[in-house]
Amino acid sequence: MAINKNSFKHSQSLAVPSLVSTGMFDPVLLDDALDPNNGQVYTEAIGRYVIIAGLITFSVNMALSSLGSLNIGHVAKIGGLPYIVGVGPAAQAISGYAENLAADDDASVSARCVQGSTHFELRTWSDASGIQPFLIFSLKQNSVLQFSGAYPQ
Repeated sequence: MAINKNSFKHSQSLAVPSLVSTGMFDPVLLDDALDPNNGQVYTEAIGRYVIIAGLITFSVNMALSSLGSLNIGHVAKIGGLPYIVGVGPAAQAISGYAENLAADDDASVSARCVQGSTHFELRTWSDASGIQPFLIFSLKQNSVLQFSGAYPQ
């Protein structure tokens, strides 16, 4: 059986998601009150995002100058995400890193987006204690937080 090479056609209509939006946002460190105006001061606070096919991917880089009057016993949260977090498994896809912490060590930090909000909550993990909340008292002046993740729109 002979193959007719003219029967194969090159297609230009590949299914490639279209780029919907890119932009920047202002991330802010929060406590349980979710008040962005507690005197927090940053030497850097930059957020970037890209939306492709309804999935928002983002990155956050923050360097703290002052915690202001945040409640240090509360779980650290990063707010200011550009869109409300939708429902879906992608809402858990955040990885991060923190350095210059109060205990003078660095840490791998994860987080989870809170569905129906514009923030994510920080977590730590260890062999001894498993997943634990990352409390604000772990931070100090000059702490650096870096995160990247994704969530459904």
